[in-house]
Amino acid sequence: MNLFLPNLFLALLVEVSPHGKPWEKLAGIKTLKCSFVEIVYGQTSIDTFNGVIYFKSPDRLKMETRNYAVYFIGNKSILYDKKQKQITQETEASVNLDWIFKIDTLFEYSQTPHRYILRPKDKISGVDSVYYVPGERGFPAEFVFFGKFSKFWFRFYDVKFDMILPDSLFVIPHNQGNQ
Repeated sequence: MNLFLPNLFLALLVEVSPHGKPWEKLAGIKTLKCSFVEIVYGQTSIDTFNGVIYFKSPDRLKMETRNYAVYFIGNKSILYDKKQKQITQETEASVNLDWIFKIDTLFEYSQTPHRYILRPKDKISGVDSVYYVPGERGFPAEFVFFGKFSKFWFRFYDVKFDMILPDSLFVIPHNQGNQ
């Protein structure tokens, strides 16, 4: 499962307006829940993940698949292996969304009738470009990250905004497996 740029996901997962950039409307989102399919095209393999993403403002994000849950809470990123029932990776990674309003500083972008194309002005986490394709009602249907050695394709469905998400969704399980 990819831990790749969750903040950019949140920046793009907003309603597209014909009068402005999609990321300018992010500030109003309090919570979000959506299902996703992710396909990772690596140099030697292709991996597919299905799951659910939960976001609760200001700093909680959870990406969950059958085997893993990735938590971004405050300034921590935690990968939890459900099969082994243990935390397998913990790093400093913020879900502070303040930087999103600097997208114009970090990225050059262009717009076609069917997508936005973002290209980093400087090298950012190996991203060469990001394609964002709006779906029905202006919500994103998919986006693709192009990197030097891989490509990540995301498809989103069943997107729900500003619903009640209990805090218990973001509680990180304790290690229970062998260490």
